[in-house]
Amino acid sequence: SLKVALSDEAHWKLEPAGGATALALPPFGDLAVSLVYTASELDTPQPLTVSVSHPALGELLYAASGIGVEPVGAAPIAELASALGQPASGQIAFRNPFDRPLGLSIRLEQPQEGRFRLLRKSKHVKLEPNQLWQLPYAFQTDDIAEFSASIVLDGAWDGRPLSWTFPLKGVAVSRPLLRPITLRTKSRVPLSRELTLPLRGLELAEPERFSVRLDVAGDAAAAITSTLQVTPLTQLLAAPSLGVSLEWAPLRPARATGALVVTRASGGCWRYDVLLEAEDPEVEDVITIAAAINKPAAVSFTLENVVKADAPFSAFFTGDSPAKFAVSPAAGVLSGNVGTTFTVTYSPDSYGKPLRGSLVIDTEDVRWIYEVRGTLPVYNPPVARPPPSGDARLGPSGSHKR
Repeated sequence: SLKVALSDEAHWKLEPAGGATALALPPFGDLAVSLVYTASELDTPQPLTVSVSHPALGELLYAASGIGVEPVGAAPIAELASALGQPASGQIAFRNPFDRPLGLSIRLEQPQEGRFRLLRKSKHVKLEPNQLWQLPYAFQTDDIAEFSASIVLDGAWDGRPLSWTFPLKGVAVSRPLLRPITLRTKSRVPLSRELTLPLRGLELAEPERFSVRLDVAGDAAAAITSTLQVTPLTQLLAAPSLGVSLEWAPLRPARATGALVVTRASGGCWRYDVLLEAEDPEVEDVITIAAAINKPAAVSFTLENVVKADAPFSAFFTGDSPAKFAVSPAAGVLSGNVGTTFTVTYSPDSYGKPLRGSLVIDTEDVRWIYEVRGTLPVYNPPVARPPPSGDARLGPSGSHKR
């Protein structure tokens, strides 16, 4: 493996680029790396030598240089969501980049007073060299809206004034419902609902534009969001409520919690908790197989993917199905054009009542369920034939005479 050495590890780091996790040079290939520089001086070059060595490659030396400049622009916006009328807290993190102590004064700038506040009484702090420091703050509002503010840290370096700006965004979130909206249906059975969503706390001088989205997390998120459509019944937001139409056509079982989120153009949103549950689909068909004892019998059928695209599948019998049922193939690719042929086998080894099992065929998007019934062949006992009609007598010699 490659051996990498940096002449200055206090201000420089070398990291793999392009999502790689290790420094590895492929045969006849290139290796992309990233150099990360953290300045501790202003207007003073801080040089670096990178040594890359390998027994078969030898040693390669690379030179770099960095120079620190005054802070420019602002840090990324820190967004904080708060329940309507309830406080929420967050914090910013700042590291003293210099090799000597740094004194800072703290100020909060906000166009509309009272929404944000600092959770620190003192407006001054002294940080040791390279010290990481966190400043907590809080946001609270009774209005469904979005608010902005900035935390500014003022300091000095050799008499030169410096400032670091941390922009803040506070978003009010209202949860008007005490219980979640429940959406429940069977897989491949469409569900249609119209909902009236209360807009608590909304005050408008005139109607306003808005957006509606479904927020679902977890493993089932993709399957649910791709099959559920939310359509507002109006284009402008107006008190006291909003009507929306829901169309859900799940293709396989899923269970998830999420929220319908209504966001007004000027900021602020309403969240309506939702419980979504798609149960197993109805039985697709009943497959009956008659087989004699110790003589397996099989039935084949062809299934085509309803998504009209090839998809990996798994086929299996549920755990409560008798072991005398089997399916082939158990895995593969389900064709969306010509279909895939499945063979179900029944192998009875004793007499008894007819057996039933559940065959499941699963793709990432769809589930099918078949009921399989195993029976014995119908037994038809022989029927005695009556003697021929007419007068038939045996003679003395045992021969027939008429």
